[in-house]
Amino acid sequence: MKDNRIIKAENVYKAIENQGYYYILAEKYYGEEYIGPKYIIATDDPDFKEKKPALADMIIVPVEKFLKMAEVINESVLNDRREHFRQTYLHNAEGYYEDVTDCEEEYLKPLSIEVMSMNPVGDFVESKITRERLLTAMNNLSEQSRRRLYAYYFLDKTQLEIAADENVNLFSIQKSIRSAIKK
Repeated sequence: MKDNRIIKAENVYKAIENQGYYYILAEKYYGEEYIGPKYIIATDDPDFKEKKPALADMIIVPVEKFLKMAEVINESVLNDRREHFRQTYLHNAEGYYEDVTDCEEEYLKPLSIEVMSMNPVGDFVESKITRERLLTAMNNLSEQSRRRLYAYYFLDKTQLEIAADENVNLFSIQKSIRSAIKK
């Protein structure tokens, strides 16, 4: 089964070396119903948006983060391949597995059942858009609320960690974050 959704790290690095960025078509991974930026772009160039203004509205991520995302995508694609192979070649009319002694070992590996999204690209894009909207909305907050919200959503700190950093009680942080979200 031909499936060109696998993202190879060497291709990413080669494209970045040649043109300064690597991109994937978001719809190809998210599905035809996807509505959002057309491309997901991997680059470590801090001036990318200025150099490529036509691509400035796309989802732009650091290369290492993109490669981590690619690992999840690749595992999902391999799961799809394994399941397709099993359904096509290993089941008989009654739904039982036929003799599997001649099968390629790759197709007999168990499916990965880690807790993962059914659509990691879509989740990532949605998260990126949500974060961008949150950053825009944060400009209307007080410095204290902005700092707490930033620590919670962007630095992935717990409310308890933020309270410890600011030497205040947990309730103050919880109230501040809830209030900021409502605004």
